Amino acid sequence: MQWNNEHMLTDADGNLIPQVWDPSQNKFVPYEAKVQLSGINTELEALMQGLATEGKLEQVRQLLSGVATENKLEQARTLLEAISTKDFATSSKQDALKIAVEDLKSELNLVKSELEAIKANQLSGDQKVQLSGTVAKLIAYDKKMWDEITNYTYGIAGVGSSGIFSAVDAQKDQIMDISEFSEISILIINSLDKALENQTDGLGTSGKVVLSTLPKTHFQTLIPSYRESHMSGEYILLETIPAGARLSLKLADVAPYQSLAVMVRSVQGVSAGSLEIMIGGGLK
Repeated sequence: MQWNNEHMLTDADGNLIPQVWDPSQNKFVPYEAKVQLSGINTELEALMQGLATEGKLEQVRQLLSGVATENKLEQARTLLEAISTKDFATSSKQDALKIAVEDLKSELNLVKSELEAIKANQLSGDQKVQLSGTVAKLIAYDKKMWDEITNYTYGIAGVGSSGIFSAVDAQKDQIMDISEFSEISILIINSLDKALENQTDGLGTSGKVVLSTLPKTHFQTLIPSYRESHMSGEYILLETIPAGARLSLKLADVAPYQSLAVMVRSVQGVSAGSLEIMIGGGLK
């Protein structure tokens, strides 16, 4: 017996209920499948086994109710609203419903792919979005092996945009321009085989950080040598950095300053390892 010769099931008020055609019994039977968000495509396939009813359309809406509201999901809901007002009593209209549901499944699959891509980007770090805060910029960085710095005069090593150098080497770009920064971060990694004691009897031979309100060009002309840079600015004496240790400094609110000098002491007498200095800044 064909399903289109049978009466469909209704409730006590005469409204059609969710149902499917059971070939083994040659009659319609109530549809009792449970709808779960984790099995959207499976449930849609089940819905296609019987005639379209208001009850089944409502089940499709339920499948969407907990999914993220991207543009494509909104388009899928619009599609459901359009088909929910139609009469699907004929075979041709059922075909139309089938096409509509397949379109809906395609939209859901696209949304799923997009959400998975967003999640993957967030986990991998490929998607980089700056929401707030300052933009970081590398000012200077260098790493020198022990045999490249053992003969530095006074045992002092400075760092500038040209890298790590002897503190009395006039040919290097010794002083850094920090006029565009609001904060400064300094990292010194002592991988040498002896401590950098830094503080000595004289400021000129001590490890230190010097900040000056003078522009870099003026700063260089007013001091007798790089190691005497404290004479034209405010300075911070560095603590001893043991062998195998690191020193990290963060200088906040450096907006009033225009130039920076950084040096460590002493690199003389080392016989293994390396010295690494990195300076970065947060732009104003």
